[in-house]
Amino acid sequence: MMQTALLLVCLLGAQGHGTMEEPPARNVKAEDKNQWCPHCGNGAGICGDGGQWRSDSNYVDAGSDPVRKWTAGTIEEVTVRITAHHMGHFEFSICNQEITSSLANAQGCLDSFILERASKEELGLTCVPNDKRPGCQPLDTRHPERFYLPPGGFSPDGSNVHKISLKVPANLQCQHCTLQWRWWSANSCTPGEDYGCYAEVLSQNGYTPSDWFKASGCPSTGEYAGCTRCGCGEEFRNCADIEVVSGSGTTGASTTTTTAGTTQGTTASTTTTAASTGTTTRAPSAQCVSHETLMCINGKSSYWPKCDPSQAKNNAGPAGYEFGHYCTKEWADALNDMLSDPAVNKCNDADAIHKLLAQVAYETGFYSTLFQPADGGAGLIHMIPGNWPTNAADMDQLFPGQNYASISSAMGKDFFQTAAYGWKSAAAWYKLTNRVIPGCGEDLFDKSFDRQTQCILSRVVDRSEAYNLVGSCLAGTSSTTSTTTLATTQMTTTVATTTTAAPTTTTAQATTTASGCRATAASLSFGGSDARCVSACALLPVGAWPCAGQLCDCQATSTMPSTTQATTTTTSTTTTSVSGSLTCVPTEGLPPNGATAANCQRCAEGYKWWPCNTDPAICNSLADSLWGGWLHLRVISFKRETPDLALEPPTLKALLLVCLLGAQGHGTMEEPPARNVKAEDKNQWCPHCGNGAGICGDGGQWRSDSNYVDAGSDPVRKWTAGTIEEVTVRITAHHMGHFEFSICNQEITSSLANAQGCLDSFILERASKEELGLTCVPNDKRPGCQPLDTRHPERFYLPPGGFSPDGSNVHKISLKVPANLQCQHCTLQWRWWSANSCTPGEDYGCYAEVLSQNGYTPSDWFKASGCPSTGEYAGCTRCGCGEEFRNCADIEVVSGSGTTGASTTTTTAGTTQGTTASTTTTAASTGTTTRAPSAQCVSHETLMCINGKSSYWPKCDPSQAKNNAGPAGYEFGHYCTKEWADALNDMLSDPAVNKCNDADAIHKLLAQVAYETGFYSTLFQPADGGAGLIHMIPGNWPTNAADMDQLFPGQNYASISSAMGKDFFQTAAYGWKSAAAWYKLTNRVIPGCGEDLFDKSFDRQTQCILSRVVDRSEAYNLVGSCLAGTSSTTSTTTPATTQMTTTVATTTTAAPTTTTAQATTTASGCRATAASLSFGGSDARCVSACALLPVGAWPCAGQLCDCQATSTTPSTTQATTATTSTTTTSVSGSLTCVPTEGLPPNGATAANCQRCAEGYKWWPCNTDPAICTCSTVA
Repeated sequence: MMQTALLLVCLLGAQGHGTMEEPPARNVKAEDKNQWCPHCGNGAGICGDGGQWRSDSNYVDAGSDPVRKWTAGTIEEVTVRITAHHMGHFEFSICNQEITSSLANAQGCLDSFILERASKEELGLTCVPNDKRPGCQPLDTRHPERFYLPPGGFSPDGSNVHKISLKVPANLQCQHCTLQWRWWSANSCTPGEDYGCYAEVLSQNGYTPSDWFKASGCPSTGEYAGCTRCGCGEEFRNCADIEVVSGSGTTGASTTTTTAGTTQGTTASTTTTAASTGTTTRAPSAQCVSHETLMCINGKSSYWPKCDPSQAKNNAGPAGYEFGHYCTKEWADALNDMLSDPAVNKCNDADAIHKLLAQVAYETGFYSTLFQPADGGAGLIHMIPGNWPTNAADMDQLFPGQNYASISSAMGKDFFQTAAYGWKSAAAWYKLTNRVIPGCGEDLFDKSFDRQTQCILSRVVDRSEAYNLVGSCLAGTSSTTSTTTLATTQMTTTVATTTTAAPTTTTAQATTTASGCRATAASLSFGGSDARCVSACALLPVGAWPCAGQLCDCQATSTMPSTTQATTTTTSTTTTSVSGSLTCVPTEGLPPNGATAANCQRCAEGYKWWPCNTDPAICNSLADSLWGGWLHLRVISFKRETPDLALEPPTLKALLLVCLLGAQGHGTMEEPPARNVKAEDKNQWCPHCGNGAGICGDGGQWRSDSNYVDAGSDPVRKWTAGTIEEVTVRITAHHMGHFEFSICNQEITSSLANAQGCLDSFILERASKEELGLTCVPNDKRPGCQPLDTRHPERFYLPPGGFSPDGSNVHKISLKVPANLQCQHCTLQWRWWSANSCTPGEDYGCYAEVLSQNGYTPSDWFKASGCPSTGEYAGCTRCGCGEEFRNCADIEVVSGSGTTGASTTTTTAGTTQGTTASTTTTAASTGTTTRAPSAQCVSHETLMCINGKSSYWPKCDPSQAKNNAGPAGYEFGHYCTKEWADALNDMLSDPAVNKCNDADAIHKLLAQVAYETGFYSTLFQPADGGAGLIHMIPGNWPTNAADMDQLFPGQNYASISSAMGKDFFQTAAYGWKSAAAWYKLTNRVIPGCGEDLFDKSFDRQTQCILSRVVDRSEAYNLVGSCLAGTSSTTSTTTPATTQMTTTVATTTTAAPTTTTAQATTTASGCRATAASLSFGGSDARCVSACALLPVGAWPCAGQLCDCQATSTTPSTTQATTATTSTTTTSVSGSLTCVPTEGLPPNGATAANCQRCAEGYKWWPCNTDPAICTCSTVA
């Protein structure tokens, strides 16, 4: 009894030491019989029973059906999470039977198949000294079965989660086997006499052995000499139930099988089986594509330099660009490795390889550039920096165990210039990352070439030349398919348009057994599970969304023969002879980009690659035409099955097609989606080309019958009068200038008289940084931080190219919707007055002064200066001196609640934890509701009270009386200033959270944060490098920031977080919203979680923050006392120096009162959520699926489809009475707590550890792993 009481008093954080999470161990679930500590399996039992767990835990008899299926002779991966670090090593073994308590000599059965680790060569890894990747840990040749536990936090993402690759014996086969994990700890002794020998191996590979264990010498001598498998220290065991099936053609003998096949003329597949262990080693990748093929593709480009020494050419690329990396033998091997990987499995798919290489050839300027300084982007599939974290995270999902996210974050653009990562990055884009393109989010490997282009570039352009060129190399010929005959500058041009056939497709009708449905990994992030997939897909037609692999993977059995449909390729060519002098020069007004007059002139000679294919166009074309004088040309987007060159004059279009393909379009309004946002025939596949004089952009580059003025639809978005709404504009060619937005309170058609006058009745003003609640810095790249032009508050000035948080040319502008506007069908217009050739406003120069005052460089924005502007760029307001673009979108504006056109202030008082107020202010000047200071959901005084309850942490507000000091290296004292209080209230009031008036949700949130941070003060903990109000290891930071962007769009948190690191979480504007993102989304990184924690029980929140349940009731009670406005304490411990009597109290807190309403749903009211679009969802698919599912069933209850429910049953309130029971145990003894040995420096000292002996429960007494160790002397 004394021991139990002491444990409860002391180190809550020391619960458990580790668990095997993959395959999931029998004990992986936190539950009563393992005392909510799955990591505590340090008993002597085969599966960990008999130690910290309850005496009746009995995991030896807790087997289930196999949870994973392994294949004999392959390499499989296991995952182990360590919660308290005690050095030592792991071993894994398999018994070919299900282990129960009735199995005689179970350990002997396990020891029959002790698994060896896979080497770095077998895993295809290129390792560096002191490499943190588990697969790079050098093998112990004396004990190839051992994985030595690295120092705490020694992993790519800084966590204590280790993924170990094991070789499954080729001669093993069992329908129900038992996998055992054993961990021999080494903090107090050495469980192997040759640890010191392995120290030498570690040293040879750049590691520091003394950080790993205490033994030295070979064999080890002295105090830490050791004894092998003698159990001198703690030992942990877990069991998992698996199945091992026979490998295809593998045996225990040494066997080599070679199967030759032809893909593009060169394909071979080799499998090698090792005799020593009877395990298949990873042979060199199959040759899906030869090295010579890649050199051929590169050789087709007369501009780019050679990328292999054997090539004859010796060209040079523009300064600053990275090139020549793609066709070395190393890159060829990496390509073959990617294509052969089971996650891609395209080595034998000639069509998929052809399309991939053609897209990469086009993306990189015929296969050579890896980095383009113009936009800072990089990659075989060119990506702006803002998409790098998403892509790397997707690589981790496709190719697990390498921690690409962390490596990418550290390496930056160099990551994509490394063969080991470049091709897998491209594969991740093809399989997953393309969801960042609106309307995409599918596996591009199996899509048409045009669809691939659409989901790479966001529109379709003609990439047929690259496709034909790659085809010639794959076919082993050097023939070219150039459609342009050059004759210096006096030339005849052949313009060819090719419609490429869709590849032959095979379609099979299948039936599905619902019980065969499994939730995909992506599904788990949105509330999916195997059970939910089975339930939903049983009611849906075979192959219906989301059961066709998008979110549920249902095993289909074909009941009909496949049908093959072939489409014949049709090619039509129109030839126009043109005689004239063509000159191409660098475009003015762009940032430095490497373009020169010499390399731009290559465009005049018919060259179609860099610098002639950029977007925006960095070379501009001038023609000494048949009509005399100089003509400024714009390139027309062109994609026709039957080319139509009948323009006046007829020579113009041919000249345009010869020059700059990359100049297609200039910009479009993407949100709300403009009428022209879809690339289609009538906008000539260029939605960005709306620079005509028509109200909606007609009459310019588009076809003469584009007629978007009459292309209205039902409203695509619903706005509310008196609020702030966000629009998104994408710029594809940068011409300076400014945007304006206006609304006509009718649907605009060609029959509406004076449509522009109707629009000008409601010209929208921008929201200020104060109204948006932004704290801006000089030269801030966020659109909301662009200073207002007080002369023209309606203007958004186009920043320099790439001037945005993520380096893109996508701009999100916050606009104020007039309070006196209401219309069931309105038309929103975007106008862009360009300023590259003139100034469309006489007071541009006045705004230059405003930019300068805010740290910007006006000359990067436009050419005008002076107030008013004078000289060549004096300007004229709204005179249309240059190009002008217009788009229209159909919206609805509904009446705001309580808003009017007059100046009105409405205050509604309510009480939440004693202090709540909500204020709405309506501005008279524009009739628009401004964003008032956030409602006071929680007072500043409440936060100071919570912080004040901690006698250890320092004050975080000058008004506090205490003056304590925290441990060196920890960041603290940030949480209860007025700035942090305001940020908390802003987060709680945000519509994405909407918890300002939810007292229970606020109580639980503040209690969790109080526990997470040691009573509300630490933001950064050096022990694991983690940070945040909800403490997160660095590996979870990118996911959390991306989730913030989903919850609170328009701020580009992902980019800001990447730049700021831990400081991001120490900033009031981000800290609380980071916590909200964890509560709403990021908690999916915890196995079994992935739900909105705001509405969950306190214990469930703890489970989905810490991965297990611990007692956080003291924090809950303490926060409650502050919210109630009292200073009472709820301490259950009476300290008495080291001679003490301890009262241990266990409190069962009542579940909060809940309200349950039964509702019916009209399926036609279903909308696809933003997340759903990434997985093939759409409004139509949601309507179809949810109409067949019960009301409230997944995924129609807001996870992926948001269905409007109408309550038909009165709500029922159920109250649960709190029950409290207290058990008191008296303990007499001398308790001493000291810093734990063997851990990295962490700030713990004998003095602050001794506080744990006095009953103190916070840092350093609550850490995990435990940094203080306590012992008692009776």
